[in-house]
Amino acid sequence: MTLRAGKSILPYFINIMNDIYFKGNVASQLGFTPEQKLCSSAKTTSSPEASIDWKIEAMSDYLPQEVITNILLRLPIKSLVICTSVCKSWGSMITNSSFIQAHLSHRINFNNLHGTHLLLLHGVSCENYDDLSRLGYNFMIWNPSIRKSVILPKPGLRYETFGGYNACHGFAFDAITKDYKVVRIVEEEPGDQTFVEVYSLAAGSWSDSRLVDPQCGINIGSPQAFVNGALHWDAHRFRSSSYRYFILAFDVSSELFREMMLPKSLDPKLASFLSLQLSVSGDGKSLAMFVRDSTRSSFLDIWVMKEYSVQESWTKLYSIYPQDPADSLLRPLCFRKSGEVVLEIYRRRYGEIKTGIELFSLDLVSGQLEPLGISRYHYHTMDPYHESIVLLDRNDAIFC
Repeated sequence: MTLRAGKSILPYFINIMNDIYFKGNVASQLGFTPEQKLCSSAKTTSSPEASIDWKIEAMSDYLPQEVITNILLRLPIKSLVICTSVCKSWGSMITNSSFIQAHLSHRINFNNLHGTHLLLLHGVSCENYDDLSRLGYNFMIWNPSIRKSVILPKPGLRYETFGGYNACHGFAFDAITKDYKVVRIVEEEPGDQTFVEVYSLAAGSWSDSRLVDPQCGINIGSPQAFVNGALHWDAHRFRSSSYRYFILAFDVSSELFREMMLPKSLDPKLASFLSLQLSVSGDGKSLAMFVRDSTRSSFLDIWVMKEYSVQESWTKLYSIYPQDPADSLLRPLCFRKSGEVVLEIYRRRYGEIKTGIELFSLDLVSGQLEPLGISRYHYHTMDPYHESIVLLDRNDAIFC
């Protein structure tokens, strides 16, 4: 069936409503019977348009507004977007910011209940991606579920306004204000001072830049980790102290920084030959960390902080070494919901197997590596993802 905008898609929507309403036992709770279905054939009209108009009216008569809303919250993304064209009242309801947040919460709860865990893979075939990441200042927030994006204004700290710099970025949801934020940390070059500026999607603008407190440098090439309402980066002090390396946490609601400690056994070694990368555990509730040989990529240790912000709760879960001498463990990407870890591995073999970067999933229980069949990009990032209709209410969003 071809779905078109306007009232021509109403029968499609009503069939969905009937299925959810009656099969989902909503009708019995309100005292209706299956004979009272919205698409009842007992009512006849002289024309298709009149029939459709009656069905809209009948829907309002039979179903309270809160029931219609409750049914709409259960529709998949594509069906929901189609339903914005049925009539103005439905379009206004679906594009309301409160409905959008309620739909996202429902999707997250549904995914958790059914064990669904989506990962969004970004693949870049550009060998200079690191330079673009640390120097770039053109940003876009994109929702692939509805293929809409918002282009952000330029931040205040750029080469023409600030001079030489290195920057890293984080993206997070503020659960208190229901706002999405982009956090940009900019380190002067040479590294004398570090600044932060925050973009608010709700406000549509960047904040004024201010000094990071405490002053520190950030591992520019390492991705951030968002957990417990805060973004986290691995950081180092510009000047010596009792401890040099630590985790810099940024609370996205209060927009304040705080320090968190690494495992005590790691700090003396980091300056010499180890590098670390922060991540989030498979259940999304704990801060995790990958520690590896920064020179030869010959091993990888996996740590989890079992009690948030408690240094003594750091626990090493696993150590992995290349299963073939010709392989290098380039970089871990993330945890999966199952607890497995996605890794980049560089394969140097020749002959039938092509040399290049491949993605594997590591089972921490059995130690087995499973190829994921992805090997076409120079650089990968992977993040947890929930389908949503976020940005559907934005007049400045563009289709892409």
